[in-house]
Amino acid sequence: MHPIRFLKRLSHGFAMVGQVWGLPEKWAKLKAAFKTLLFALVGLTILLLVLWWFLPDDWPIKYAAEYIISTDQVMIERKPHNCDWDSAPLGNKHCHYKSIVTLYDSVGVVIRNDNVNVTPTKIHVEWERVEE
Repeated sequence: MHPIRFLKRLSHGFAMVGQVWGLPEKWAKLKAAFKTLLFALVGLTILLLVLWWFLPDDWPIKYAAEYIISTDQVMIERKPHNCDWDSAPLGNKHCHYKSIVTLYDSVGVVIRNDNVNVTPTKIHVEWERVEE
């Protein structure tokens, strides 16, 4: 038998076996399931990023996740409400409060921004009034 004819018959035989076992349908279902899973993961990632963006600055979990420490080690002072529209006197006060984050190492020494090799063990958040 000629080798090319043999290969054609062999490939036809494999195609018949695949059709008998239902491989094309299973492969199509697997591709559809993978595509659905991929879209779900992308959607979940986008949702988590949007939620993280809107997470308030006075929640300890935001700083604990950012610096990978326990929420027990995050101390946040109460945020003042002097600049709120509905605090007396009513109206726009032309100000807001900015968070000031101070990082401490295990000894209690303040970690400077340029010292990125030291892992913080305690975080303190204060608020500074900013005039607009």
